[in-house]
Amino acid sequence: MEKLYYKDPYMKEAETTVVSVSSNDTNTFVTLKEDLFYPEGGGQCGDTGFLNSFKVLDTKKGPDGESVLYLEKEAEKLISVNDTVVQKLDWEHRYKFMKMHTAQHLLSGLLFNLFRIGTVAVHLGEQYLTIETDRERIDSEMVHELVLAANRAIWESHRIRGIQMSHEEAEALNLRRSIKVEGQVRIVEIEGIDRIACGGVHVDKTSEIGLITAIGHEQIRGHERIYFNCSEKALEGALRAESQDAKLCALLSCKTEETVQKVASLQSELTKTKALLALSEIKNAETEFRDNRGSDVVVLDTKLPVDRFRGLGEKEEDICLCVMNSEGEKCSWIIILKGKYSMDMKAFLSKCGARGGGRAPVYQGMIEKDKKDEMKRLFMEDMQKMNILS
Repeated sequence: MEKLYYKDPYMKEAETTVVSVSSNDTNTFVTLKEDLFYPEGGGQCGDTGFLNSFKVLDTKKGPDGESVLYLEKEAEKLISVNDTVVQKLDWEHRYKFMKMHTAQHLLSGLLFNLFRIGTVAVHLGEQYLTIETDRERIDSEMVHELVLAANRAIWESHRIRGIQMSHEEAEALNLRRSIKVEGQVRIVEIEGIDRIACGGVHVDKTSEIGLITAIGHEQIRGHERIYFNCSEKALEGALRAESQDAKLCALLSCKTEETVQKVASLQSELTKTKALLALSEIKNAETEFRDNRGSDVVVLDTKLPVDRFRGLGEKEEDICLCVMNSEGEKCSWIIILKGKYSMDMKAFLSKCGARGGGRAPVYQGMIEKDKKDEMKRLFMEDMQKMNILS
């Protein structure tokens, strides 16, 4: 079987002959004499497109390395062995992954050349590509330097070529990664930057990638994973960031280089304001409690955050307080029992269908709004029983 995707990665349509047809409950599987469709492998997804009028949903590698086309189930009745068929790529899908795969080679090659950082695993996805490295940590400055070098290589338009050679010849090249296949080896070379054994399909020049941007990095399984966008996705992200930056500068009345400092200053002011607000709310909570302390048992509906009442548990010697705030989607509550007041809180919460917990003297949680009044009623009843018993 001839692999047309290696012969000419830019070929979009070709006529060929059907070699085999099989099916299961959901798909029909077809192999062809000449393979235009690249099968999933090496981190690159399989091609999609059409075989005659039938949609090729995916392409995977068969036991002999041939492309197995996944078609709609209905194709089984209309495609037979030895039929002449036309295979047509979803070129936008193929070209996107050709550029992304080439971008991954470029980035992995530069990681090794510049920092002696190896690539452990890669993933080429619909939204971004990732490179998992053999380092536990990579700082942002290093990622920035990597992206600059990658885009410089894009502007320089380095040629890319695939070369078939023996395993011995490939081993003699001292590649940055060990060769995982036996027999003939396909080497993909980015002139002046990288050479690696790879079975994927790539663009002819680095300039076709267009643009590479880094969108984040994190540690996973003891390795640093870096996330990138390339080509159209990178451009879309860059334009979006530029638009957001302009809006942010307008809101903050500052220049781009001043935004971080301005935001940090605003965060500091906000923290101080929140602290002052919290102190004010605590004082208001104490006032609400004292204004309603006409009896031993105090039950309040408040607009304040209920945790602003927590300090009363330390200030009061004897306190029996139930506070509820039902302004949000749920009703939050806090119960403070101290001195001569106590109850089996676990049993009480189970009885009224509330969630929460804590330990004496403060208990806190949530309850459905329609159960709020029932909880207040049960609380009053339990307190009255306790006072009678005492």
